[in-house]
Amino acid sequence: MTLFEKLKAETKTEHEELEKALDLLSPDFSIDDYRELLKKFYGVYFVVEDCLKKSKLADHYHGRFKTQHIRQDLLNLGMSEQEIQTIPICGLVIPLDNLNFLIGTLYVLEGSTLGALILMKHFHSRFDLNSLNGLLFFSGYGEETLVKWKEWRLFSEKYASEHDLSHPAIITQAQNTFTFLRSWLTQ
Repeated sequence: MTLFEKLKAETKTEHEELEKALDLLSPDFSIDDYRELLKKFYGVYFVVEDCLKKSKLADHYHGRFKTQHIRQDLLNLGMSEQEIQTIPICGLVIPLDNLNFLIGTLYVLEGSTLGALILMKHFHSRFDLNSLNGLLFFSGYGEETLVKWKEWRLFSEKYASEHDLSHPAIITQAQNTFTFLRSWLTQ
């Protein structure tokens, strides 16, 4: 079983709990809820990507940073730069030298681009959004999303193998990331 097969199987419960807690397809989910969700994601991605830029994985993650997409969506949805600067940032601590931690965290964040494709269609039809007026973050990598996911999966598995990373530690971090996101995004 590959690392990503293990990750998918071992994080299934946490992944489902996150989706259930967010209930983003609910008919009660409003455009204001959407804006708040983006603010919460901003608080996570800002921290994770700031750490990534200083890590050994920075070059490998080039072209995948999403904080600027969230910022643009928030601007398009009526927030000012000053308001964005006051968005609470999560307290997630990412040890830059712990590659197990980074690979486990990025499994969740990069994997979310696949689910975002479903949400993108939903938010487009529900709120009449597109990548130019508030849907850039959920657009992922556009038509390249599946290709980018496969590239990241192959890179991560090869990197973990070449650097003798701990599969159990990566899996534990992915589980913890799902649990953290459920707490952070629903508070």
